[in-house]
Amino acid sequence: MSKKYCPSNGTEGADFISAWCVDCANEDWGDKNCPILTATMVYDADEDEYPPEWTYNEDGQPVCTAFTVDPDEHPGRAMKLREQAGQMRLF
Repeated sequence: MSKKYCPSNGTEGADFISAWCVDCANEDWGDKNCPILTATMVYDADEDEYPPEWTYNEDGQPVCTAFTVDPDEHPGRAMKLREQAGQMRLF
């Protein structure tokens, strides 16, 4: 099991949220709230309920493994995700 990522302070948390949650299709900042983001606010990282999706990648950088985008709303970010997944950029 990977080590869970928990921001060390509010500034680090805000940076992580702006990098991952703002463009994520799981959170629309309206009627639909991401249960992962909500759980990180409620539980401590050492509790079983803390989401394992907030973890570290192979480079030791914090990531959210549930991150996904709506390609119609964020085409540039969707293209970057496809490239990172190993798909070639044709144009």
